[in-house]
Amino acid sequence: MIAFLLCAYGIAFGLMNKLPDKAYAAPSVDVGEPTVPFWVKLLRCSYCVGFWAGVLAWLGLCICGMEAWPKDAGEAFTFPVRGFISAAWCYGCDTLLRAGEFLAGDEDDEDDE
Repeated sequence: MIAFLLCAYGIAFGLMNKLPDKAYAAPSVDVGEPTVPFWVKLLRCSYCVGFWAGVLAWLGLCICGMEAWPKDAGEAFTFPVRGFISAAWCYGCDTLLRAGEFLAGDEDDEDDE
């Protein structure tokens, strides 16, 4: 489970923070404005990205043999469950990291003075 959570957060962090700037069309525009594409809104949501990162992590771990493939419909229920576990984990980690960045202050603002 630890490998799954670390893998899921790594994927979510990469999708949310490491995509090229052009992928975010208008990074300073409020999320509610219609000029921001729908998929960009989803990339700004750690819960949404966390769900799909969990699905990708689960599939990757199944392919590597670290997780077992579901054998029937009852076990296939783990597909969305793993997504929601990952979504909650990624949201919690992202919230804690953002709070830590806020409390530590932004060093870039000091350089501009």
